[in-house]
Amino acid sequence: MRLVLTTLWGTPSQPIAPGDESIAEFAGQRVEASCLAVRVTLESEGQHREVIGIQTQLDGGDLRVWHERAGGLVERRTENIGQQLRHARGGNGLRVASPPMVEQTKFLGAFGADGPDPALADRLALFGQFVGSWDLEVTNYDANGNASHVEAEWHFGWALAGRAVADVWICPRRDADGRSPQEHGISIRFYDELLGAWRSTWIGPQRRLVRPFVARGVGDRIVLEGSFEPGVTTRWVFSDIAPTTFVWRNEESRDGQTWELTQTFDARRADAT
Repeated sequence: MRLVLTTLWGTPSQPIAPGDESIAEFAGQRVEASCLAVRVTLESEGQHREVIGIQTQLDGGDLRVWHERAGGLVERRTENIGQQLRHARGGNGLRVASPPMVEQTKFLGAFGADGPDPALADRLALFGQFVGSWDLEVTNYDANGNASHVEAEWHFGWALAGRAVADVWICPRRDADGRSPQEHGISIRFYDELLGAWRSTWIGPQRRLVRPFVARGVGDRIVLEGSFEPGVTTRWVFSDIAPTTFVWRNEESRDGQTWELTQTFDARRADAT
């Protein structure tokens, strides 16, 4: 028994013709094609038994995923391919939406960075130490102190030519199909030389939240403070920071002296053994 992977460039019925203007980027190479198909065939004694394939028009046409077993073809609709896809109304499968995948890749390349700007590396280390992916045990506390728990994920990376640290928080954590029914939020954090502190802004689109904080290292903790309700100070604190673990707390105060705990994260690096 063997597994055969076939990659086909061209049109569904014929090879690419001279003069075709459709251009695609694949694995960093420019390729002339109007259609890409990938077929995986499981063969036994020279006779294929099962075929799984995907075919898409590179100019924005239909994307099809099929599964063939014992000669019978079943065409499947595929959900949650990504932000580049939308449901086709009244058609089969899905249709590629604008911007195309290559444009999304260019955006992510412009947003992200391989590391900190060398001139800012020391300043950015406060939040730069968290770059990577983290698994979270989130505990939420209601007004009576009752706790509820949910698993989440947090991803940190260098951004904006290495002048900032960005992170994406997803709660609850995504399912195997890449979905999460609740919040996908982002923070952009950078060091403000004039202020002598970090500016950190959290955006939570689902709950329509924008939360600007000022952040500083305080001893072995990182403390972010902001006020988003008259008479109430909100404080987010990173503590117990180690290479593979840390604790995060969300606290509120109405007098600046006593603090009410509303949420905690117990974080562990996703690749930690």
